[in-house]
Amino acid sequence: MKRTLFCLSAFLLVIVLSGCRMPYSAAPEATPTEIIIENLFPEPMSATEDPMVMVGSLATASAISMMQTAGTEFATQAVDEISTPTPGALAVTVVTEENPVVPTSTLPVLVTIAPPQPTVPPLVVATPIPGNVPYTYTLQAGEFPYCIARRFNVNPDELLTINNLADGTLYMPGLTLKIPQSGNPFPANRALRPHPATYTTTSSGETFYSIACLYGDVDPAAIAAANGMSLGSTLQIGTTIQIP
Repeated sequence: MKRTLFCLSAFLLVIVLSGCRMPYSAAPEATPTEIIIENLFPEPMSATEDPMVMVGSLATASAISMMQTAGTEFATQAVDEISTPTPGALAVTVVTEENPVVPTSTLPVLVTIAPPQPTVPPLVVATPIPGNVPYTYTLQAGEFPYCIARRFNVNPDELLTINNLADGTLYMPGLTLKIPQSGNPFPANRALRPHPATYTTTSSGETFYSIACLYGDVDPAAIAAANGMSLGSTLQIGTTIQIP
């Protein structure tokens, strides 16, 4: 019995001594944690973002969301309630999609007014009126008594008689003729050529007076006026003349 206890005690002693020789387990190395001082406190709010503005924007967004959720019935009910405001209440206009506000332009309307066009007075052609003929007339270059009788629509025999002239006589320019006032017309066709027409001069001595005699019943002043020229204008060979 003693021997057994001795053996057991020796075994325990060996175990204890062997445990004293084993190294202790190493503790885990501590990893230093970097502490950033500036992250310990939150960043201050930007000075440009006003808290009151943010609150107002949030309230506006909430109101718009509520109106979109409520739909047309909410807008119609709001319009009915506002249409009969109570005394002292603030009038509010609610705009819906069915009743949009059409802006009225206050810009001035520019109206283009065309300037008045100048009126061109009609060409007045001086033609002799039967029964209203001059008492005297002075012959111009290229004219003769029968030409004057046709122009003023008077009887050529009376014209020759009161002026003591004979038929076939050569008449010089500057001769003053008395014009009959009896009212007897020219006995034949007064027009020698059809007109209105165009005439081209063929000699350098032609004048509005001589051209008028070629047509018989046309006044030389009317021919000059129709061409925008004066009675005394010099006509070159090949000039085109409008005959009224």
